[in-house]
Amino acid sequence: NISANKDKNKGFYNYLTKPIVKEDVAKVIAAIHQFITTPISFEDFDKEHVSKKGIIINKYEIIGTGEYAEKLKKSIDKIAKTDMTVLIVGESGTGKEIIAKNIYYKSLRNDKPFVVVNCAAISPSLIEAELFGYEKGAFTGANVTKAGIIEEANGGTLFLDEIGDMEIKSQAKLLRVIEYGEYRKVGGSRTEKVDVRFIAATNKNLKKAIEDNKFRKDLYYRLFNYPLYIKPLRDRREVIPSLIEAFMEEIKIKFNKNNLIISEKTLKQLLNYDYPGNVRELRNIL
Repeated sequence: NISANKDKNKGFYNYLTKPIVKEDVAKVIAAIHQFITTPISFEDFDKEHVSKKGIIINKYEIIGTGEYAEKLKKSIDKIAKTDMTVLIVGESGTGKEIIAKNIYYKSLRNDKPFVVVNCAAISPSLIEAELFGYEKGAFTGANVTKAGIIEEANGGTLFLDEIGDMEIKSQAKLLRVIEYGEYRKVGGSRTEKVDVRFIAATNKNLKKAIEDNKFRKDLYYRLFNYPLYIKPLRDRREVIPSLIEAFMEEIKIKFNKNNLIISEKTLKQLLNYDYPGNVRELRNIL
């Protein structure tokens, strides 16, 4: 029984009554062939199905249901309105910064700055000057006194991305800021006070880094106040259709092309790929 229904979302095409005539079967098969070989438009996508599985991540919200999504949302809601330090652990490209922003937007500090520091992108010799600022004459080229990133984040939230790449000498000074809200500018003699909520993220095994004397144990336990583990995309495949839909809508707006579609063949490839680069790779592919 192939029910009579032209709604692509339901997957029904037509119906046959007994006795079945060969010509009628041929017509129905031809109609089905035309249907399944027509490129899929995301206006035709089963919105109810994809919205109830996995996670769609946008600037403000994590959308979706399912055990993993619900657990993550509950964890974020639980921690957001506190000032506890959060450590987000996950592979590169899993959306750790988006999770951090989600915590920030739901926090009581969402009217204050949200400042991002990529610890892997700053030279070890410069990271202290970038974080804490410096006094005039502190080193060659320091022609003026400069405020640091921590001072810029005062009252708000500081997101330390790839914290596992921070040089161990700088970790001790960072720990003091997290513990006591105190720091000194490079070349300075005066202790400054600051009120900052810290969120950190890493794609590294910090326990292994501690064993290798590359990460401070005391900083690890301070950051480990409230850990959030983000699964790689290959372990939450149910989210891929939702992410494709969300990214396609973003791409349509960005390139002013409302008629962009993905063929069924391409969609199947996208759904079955392992994405070693995770969500970021999916977005870049699209």
